Amino acid sequence: MAKRDRAYFERRLRRDHPTIYRDLLDGKYASVREASIAAGLQKDRSTLQVMKSQWGKATTAEKADFLKWARGVTRTAPSSTAPMPLLDKDRKLLPAAAARIEHIQTVLGMKMGKLMALMGFKPLNAALGLALRTGSRVNLDLEAALKKLLADNAHL
Repeated sequence: MAKRDRAYFERRLRRDHPTIYRDLLDGKYASVREASIAAGLQKDRSTLQVMKSQWGKATTAEKADFLKWARGVTRTAPSSTAPMPLLDKDRKLLPAAAARIEHIQTVLGMKMGKLMALMGFKPLNAALGLALRTGSRVNLDLEAALKKLLADNAHL
């Protein structure tokens, strides 16, 4: 297989995209790569690709500085609002709480059993599923686990 280097893309520009090749020669494009991207022969690198490349070239100190900065940026201040009410007077899930739990489940990509296991229950425990689907009552253990789940996933 032929190497796809600068010369290859320059030949392709000359053969398949003569107007862009002329613009390259006239100085409209700073490099063969830039002209190749304009012609659609190459894709521009994504920000993630550039970051991965630079990460590999960074020194240990630079990596440590970056991680320190990233940890500081991702921290969010605790919410000043009161937590949303979870249950009504009959210990049944409120519609807003049920919607929030289902949203968290969707974002995390978990089925009900995995979500129950995440909260410390057996995966086959149907208590949350019944509370969401049929409006059955929520026991104290499940209520505490749901409050923790909502607090832990407040950023979602």
